[in-house]
Amino acid sequence: MKRRDYDGPGDLRAMQDLTRRLWSPDSRWHIGDLAWSRFQHVGREPEWPTSLWEHDGQVVAWAWAQRNGTLDLRFDPAHPELAEEILRWFDGAVEGPERDVTLLESETDLAQVLRRHGYRAQESGVFFTHMRLDLDALPEPKVPAGHTLRAVRGEQDAEARAAVHRAAFSLPGLPPSRVTGESYRQVMRAWPYRADLDWPRAPARPNAGPQRGSITCAS
Repeated sequence: MKRRDYDGPGDLRAMQDLTRRLWSPDSRWHIGDLAWSRFQHVGREPEWPTSLWEHDGQVVAWAWAQRNGTLDLRFDPAHPELAEEILRWFDGAVEGPERDVTLLESETDLAQVLRRHGYRAQESGVFFTHMRLDLDALPEPKVPAGHTLRAVRGEQDAEARAAVHRAAFSLPGLPPSRVTGESYRQVMRAWPYRADLDWPRAPARPNAGPQRGSITCAS
């Protein structure tokens, strides 16, 4: 077993390959999540200590920390011993006393490892709910007057697409979204982004008002 530090987009693909091998509808991570999270902002690599673990030339685990003391991880259940090793790596990867690891309720084995390592369950806070939606027989969308639905055409739409995101996710009382046209172009260039699955709601006329909504689907 060998650990090494993250070294650019090629290693992101290796992280995605592991995530794809282990994926099921009940999984926390999807290959598109990794691309979006890594590229949605520009200049944040120094904030993200990241390591990969390899066995026989294949990535079998990855760990992605942030300087504020949070950790995301994925490891092959055929190598459960890596959970302890990842947490030891995490202890040395960030400064400060606070450590947070997010996991699903179904990840009971990982929860036991975290308890042995001194972690306690947080019962209150902001949590994600994973949901599934059947895409068969969807109703025809109702489009507001003056708007049209279309897929993103490519990088020429990056500035407008980023503006949609900022309008939707910059909340009162919180720092504004850091997604820019430059960072969205990074997302567009990353696998497995597909412009035909990226649909903003755009004004049909120049004076129809700002763009306010979007949906990106994962294949």
